[in-house]
This record gives sequence, structure tokens and C-alpha cells, in this order.
Amino acid sequence: GHIVGDAKKGDVVEIYSPDVGVKRATTMEEDGRYTFRRLPLGSYEVTVKHPDGTEEQTKFVTLRVGQTAKVQ
Repeated sequence: GHIVGDAKKGDVVEIYSPDVGVKRATTMEEDGRYTFRRLPLGSYEVTVKHPDGTEEQTKFVTLRVGQTAKVQ
């Protein structure tokens, strides 16, 4: 499955699944959409950290077979 969402330039988006042991991060170089592709099925925590040190509340998504989960 895939996880997609929106973030601003300079934000660091982190995903973590304790169920399957996957942890990935990306830094946004432009405003726009991020995509984490080909992830194992399971539950994921998604956190967006801003350049000023603040972070958005962690959101939770669950990936199922053939699904793309959009973080709202």
C-alpha cells in the first residue's frame, strides 16, 4: 500500500509502524504532496515536524491490500 498527504516546504514527514517495524522519513523541498510507496500492510503513525520545532498531532492510518491511505 501507499500513504499520501500534504506538507509544506521544510517539513519532515515521518511514518512508523511498530506492527511491521517500518520507519521512514522525508523532508519536503517544495510545498505539496508526499508519498510513501510499497509499504507492508499494517497500522502506521504519521507525524509532521515543522522547521520551527513544532509538530502536528500524530495521525494513524491502516493500510489494506491494494489501498492508498490519505492522511487528512
